[in-house]
Amino acid sequence: MQKRGTYKKSGAAARFRHNYEYRTVVSTLFSSAVTTAMGVYNLVLAAFAEGMGAVWFATLSGYYFFLAAARTATLISHRIGFKRDENERLRDRRNAKNYLACGGLLVPMTLAFAGVTILTVSRGFHQVYYGHLIFAAAFYAFYKIITAILNTVKAAKGESLTVQALRSICIADALVSVVSLQSAMLAAFPAGEGINVAIFNAATGGTACALILILGTFMIIRGARRLKEQNI
Repeated sequence: MQKRGTYKKSGAAARFRHNYEYRTVVSTLFSSAVTTAMGVYNLVLAAFAEGMGAVWFATLSGYYFFLAAARTATLISHRIGFKRDENERLRDRRNAKNYLACGGLLVPMTLAFAGVTILTVSRGFHQVYYGHLIFAAAFYAFYKIITAILNTVKAAKGESLTVQALRSICIADALVSVVSLQSAMLAAFPAGEGINVAIFNAATGGTACALILILGTFMIIRGARRLKEQNI
């Protein structure tokens, strides 16, 4: 007889706890919703901003929409594969295509993010966090980058390219959060004399763009190679 207060596992709960791929897919649903909300939020700000400020918000919105599109497209393709009850070979091929497509999306995302960085450095645009919200944003940004790195390392040890693709998108998401946070904090807490804020923002933004571009290129090459191997 089950003791009072003990947790009775449901099928979904047990699967979420023990199946890393399933847990990744479920957590990505939440991430996609948050990313889409950020895209809509910045698009609204762009509508009310003037001049180049509107361009900055619109470009940042485009980056978030690219992230959401990459996540959503990967999830839909992953779901279609299971609904069709594909065999292992077809599923591996679909996963490789998902991986390659995500890498392909990271390239235009890099261009969008480069536009955000250029406007941040040249015009001083940045996100605004009112009151103590900036500290909450800082905690969330560091949480995202730490968990993204840990999950990417864990996913690399597995065989699922879909999981690896989703975790790579998390890296791109976390990088833009860190750059956005830095520009906001440097504006909220002015640096001392002799500190060039533009150089800091350019260095961090440029590094993030380079990392995202390298990641996308690597995914394209690896995905194409995996597809070629499966055609043999």
